[in-house]
Amino acid sequence: MPYFGLTINPQSLFLLTILSGLCVDDSIYIMMSKETERKQLEFYPILTTSLVLTSGFISFGFSNFNWLSPFLWIFLIGTITALILDIYILPSFKIGSFK
Repeated sequence: MPYFGLTINPQSLFLLTILSGLCVDDSIYIMMSKETERKQLEFYPILTTSLVLTSGFISFGFSNFNWLSPFLWIFLIGTITALILDIYILPSFKIGSFK
């Protein structure tokens, strides 16, 4: 977090907890979802959630609060990284499990 000029305080910990909860929620959805008839996972809910939340977090960049504006980049990087990992990496762990 020093790259973004943030200090660890109750507000930053609260916002980082929200980000980690979103990432874990998408991962749980993939691990517990059942495959469709085409043997593919449904990624539409994860894509929709990530796009809506990313567009909502863009408002942090326009905030007048100095401590809140760096969270724009943290949320964008975190949400996009979680989306990529959930779509490309996590399904490989699902193969052979929860049959």
